[in-house]
Amino acid sequence: MLETDTENPRLPVNAKNATKQLTAAKECALKLSVGFPVFVMIRDRSNQVSRKKYLNVYAQLKKYLSNEPKILTPKSAGLKNWDAIAPTIEVAFFPLYEINREELELLIKTAVYVPSKNAKKSMFRIDTHGMVFV
Repeated sequence: MLETDTENPRLPVNAKNATKQLTAAKECALKLSVGFPVFVMIRDRSNQVSRKKYLNVYAQLKKYLSNEPKILTPKSAGLKNWDAIAPTIEVAFFPLYEINREELELLIKTAVYVPSKNAKKSMFRIDTHGMVFV
């Protein structure tokens, strides 16, 4: 039985908010780089949308990968306040070769972006899905 006189625990940081912390993974990403961009994204194993997004990105980037994606814990990836992040969240690194940043961003857009039917212009922002480090 839980004690009723204790404070409720804080909700863990979700994938959306963990994505905002990915700048802290730059050092780790650059260690994996082979002179080309590295795409870094959050994957939440308990979230079907997050898992599907990861698989879509992987499918788009597969032929440009220098190695298989590297999956790390938030702590190993260098994220701050890693202990507040949900335990189901991982950081995925995609080390690439023979591709430039613009081509990479187009592939990510193809993998994750579904425009609104009424959209007059693209509202795609890569930073809502991950980060590119060069």
